Amino acid sequence: MISRNQGMKLIVNALLSSLPSMTNVTIVCLLFLLIFAILGVGFFKGTFAFCEIDDTDLLEKIITAKDCTDLGGTWYHPKETFDNTFVATRTLFEMMSTEGWIDVMYRGIDSVDVGYQPKENNSSVPIIYFVIFMIFGSQFILNLFVGVIMDNFNKIKEKEELGSLFVTEDQRAWIDAQNLGLSKQLQKRIDPPKNKFRAKLYRLVNHSYFENFITFFIAFNTIIMAVKYDGIKESVETTFENLNYLFAFIFNMEMFLKLGGLGKQYFYSAWNNFDMVVVIGTDIGILLKFFSAGSSFSTAATVVRAFRIMRIVRLMRSNANVKIILDTLTNIIP
Repeated sequence: MISRNQGMKLIVNALLSSLPSMTNVTIVCLLFLLIFAILGVGFFKGTFAFCEIDDTDLLEKIITAKDCTDLGGTWYHPKETFDNTFVATRTLFEMMSTEGWIDVMYRGIDSVDVGYQPKENNSSVPIIYFVIFMIFGSQFILNLFVGVIMDNFNKIKEKEELGSLFVTEDQRAWIDAQNLGLSKQLQKRIDPPKNKFRAKLYRLVNHSYFENFITFFIAFNTIIMAVKYDGIKESVETTFENLNYLFAFIFNMEMFLKLGGLGKQYFYSAWNNFDMVVVIGTDIGILLKFFSAGSSFSTAATVVRAFRIMRIVRLMRSNANVKIILDTLTNIIP
């Protein structure tokens, strides 16, 4: 099945060709784990053990392992510990995958000393050790494996696209230029309307001041949505609600002005289509709120009204670098 699908075949070849390179990354990963394992053994050796006893009321009387056994309990050592370097390495590797690392960190926070019953929130200092490990281990070291695979994937893809390795730099540049041209979509030209009134609307909606005006209210609307909190006063909630109606009116007017100035050309822009969906979603949310107060539709109304938060995305389109990232996220979905 894989051999019949060119895209899947490319990925499998990238994985197989990455195996030799992964050996070096594995060595780096093991050295990294060994360093933190040795530190972990020094910090937490024997301190993760705790007393297991049927009568939980006796736990308050237990301070040491001897107290535990004297009262009929069992001094239990969990599997994820730092009792020796091998077990510590295994524990850190499990944490590196983000599986259960919070539980291990809590045990470190509760740990007291060797042979002593853990005490809840005994010390917050161990948090530093675990967070530093997760930042480097989970975010950096594991991503080295991904980087190796992606590097081989790009190399194999480049070979297949070129068809042969025996091409000059000029030929490579020509092929890249052709691929770039083929990947671009033609943009439809937007012409000013001939009607004088619509021409004024066209100039208005395309003016930088108009865009800045709308951007300001998008940011203001976002702030209002963000400052809500549990236990908010009813008067403040009413003020926020009235402001949201004002925002909805402004964004509806923006849509109608653009429709009047651009006509059917309004739909040429994906951003305009996005804005229209958000505006209509906001309007539906307001209508549901009025007609479904106290009914089973109230939850649906809340969900639909919350959809207006998507308007934040519009704030990003003015930043070229952020726009590149958004476009990349869209293009990699296949």
